[in-house]
Amino acid sequence: MGFVCFHMSPNMLPKTLIVLLQLLDIILYSFSAILYRLGLNPSFESEVSAWDNEELLFSAEPAQSVLAQAAVVKSRLPAVEFMSFVRRKGAAPSPSECVVCLQLLEARDQVRELGNCSHAFHAGCIDRWIDLGRFSCPLCRSGLVPPAGAGGGMVGIVKFVVFGMFRCNRG
Repeated sequence: MGFVCFHMSPNMLPKTLIVLLQLLDIILYSFSAILYRLGLNPSFESEVSAWDNEELLFSAEPAQSVLAQAAVVKSRLPAVEFMSFVRRKGAAPSPSECVVCLQLLEARDQVRELGNCSHAFHAGCIDRWIDLGRFSCPLCRSGLVPPAGAGGGMVGIVKFVVFGMFRCNRG
């Protein structure tokens, strides 16, 4: 008493079953195509990605306070030629990429160097970034500019002495 069991490899499917499944697939596709032509089945339409829809991405206008703060930040980040930025850093020119637009930074491109992290981006790219109210580096997320008054006066000297000695003692 038991079930009759026999081993059947996948290559041994009956030919009539394969033909029947193919015929069923053709009928289903034809039915869907007819519904699509009648406007009743939108499954053939390609979906528009949210990233492709600029109206959706940039629909909200930034508040006036954000635009005012953006103007202040941009005024503290002067635009310079990329090659002069590289020379000032004293580094050998190597291919660098703007992580906002993913294009290479070329010698004559205008870039803005960020105040805290010294990362550089195309001036137009980082300007759009700032205009959207994003006040952190697109690469490392540090603030775009040092806080006003940071590192100046007696507080800056005390921090340098205390933390500088701390680093020396740990090393």
